[in-house]
Amino acid sequence: MLSGKSRVDSYEYATSVGRNHQDVVGAIKSLEPFGDVIKTEQKQTELWELAEEGKEIAENGSHEVRLFEAVHQSTGAPQNELM
Repeated sequence: MLSGKSRVDSYEYATSVGRNHQDVVGAIKSLEPFGDVIKTEQKQTELWELAEEGKEIAENGSHEVRLFEAVHQSTGAPQNELM
């Protein structure tokens, strides 16, 4: 899987094999004491990810937009239907 590659990003690797990044880092760290088996270099990356609510809003629109769309453009909608 990794043979022949000169550089591997542990985060990308963990994602590609469906593993937790910290588990992959732990495995890499456990190989460091063996000398020439592996050479590591720390890289810091800032990663932003949507929370569950953010994913839902991105997929379905904000609460305000959904309310606006629920109100009939020409006739309006009774308040009790919107609640």
